[in-house]
Amino acid sequence: MLRTVSKLVWRGVCGFGRRRGPDNATPRRILVTRIQNVGDCIVILPTLSQLRRSFPEAEIHVLAGTSAGEAIFRMGPAVDRILRTRWPAPTGWREKWREIEMIGDAHYDAVLLSTEETGMALKVFLAGVPVRIGFDRIVHISGTHVEARPHLLTRVLHQLPGEHEVTVNLKLAEALGAKLGEPRFDLQIPAEAHQSLSKVLEDAGLEAERALVVHVGTKQERKRWSAECFASVCDALSAQGLSIVLVGVAEERPLVEQMKARMQAPCIDLCGRTSLAELAALFVRCRAFLGNDSGPMHLAAACGAKVCAVFVQSDPAGWGPWTAPERRRVFTDAEATPEALVAALREMLAMDNSVSTSLEAG
Repeated sequence: MLRTVSKLVWRGVCGFGRRRGPDNATPRRILVTRIQNVGDCIVILPTLSQLRRSFPEAEIHVLAGTSAGEAIFRMGPAVDRILRTRWPAPTGWREKWREIEMIGDAHYDAVLLSTEETGMALKVFLAGVPVRIGFDRIVHISGTHVEARPHLLTRVLHQLPGEHEVTVNLKLAEALGAKLGEPRFDLQIPAEAHQSLSKVLEDAGLEAERALVVHVGTKQERKRWSAECFASVCDALSAQGLSIVLVGVAEERPLVEQMKARMQAPCIDLCGRTSLAELAALFVRCRAFLGNDSGPMHLAAACGAKVCAVFVQSDPAGWGPWTAPERRRVFTDAEATPEALVAALREMLAMDNSVSTSLEAG
């Protein structure tokens, strides 16, 4: 153990001595950390895209901590390699040493610590990464995350009040020297996902272009709007010609069953039957998405779907769906009623030339 500690401290000191800023040599190998769930990984895709456009010859690696996050990054054309860690982050020293050595052995020129990894400055310093960019403190609904050792970063960034998570993380690319353009959610959905989704839809007798995809779940129970309210919205829109498609992971089966029990209209239940890539393929083709603030909401927006979402506790200014204003309708818990959501969805869908006469007429 003493030998390992000595090695890591020496590596950190060497990295500190090799410090260079964004105006120096172009980085050849960059690590971006994002170890949480689907939504967290979606909102950092524009940062990865900006890095790829600014540093086309660089290797861009991502440190991911969940299988869902890894699945998102595998669809990201800007990502060359995915490193896996564990989330929640390991607490034992042996695991921490292994993570530090994994990062150090890759010989990165720069590491960008995203907003979800405030607190990793010591790790990447000991890994010997010469350019270490991160935030001093980040305020999220889950709490305030403070970097205990900002002096170990070569560049310290700041979150502004009310700033969207997409623009906050873009500061990482800008600090490294990337020239920022319009944020883009670059995703390459595998052809196999499109093909397998088509088979699922065919078996269900569903035309994706008429589908209202509904996700009633979210990781945190406190962020969920009631299943009864979602059911009322779906009943009203089903009567106007939309096909209701329920999605979610297998663990959300009880919520989906609650939803179905409260609905009068028929629905197609795909809960637990789609991979993330297949879900993305569905979002590319569907009419609209309805749900809570969740990972699938962010994925739907990234795939170009129209989004209607309820933010029961989180702040839509910081975590709302990143898409054109005419393609999103967002409600706080105080604003959300079934009638308001029905009206919002009808308004969005009426903008389509292909919208049914019943939706136009109301």
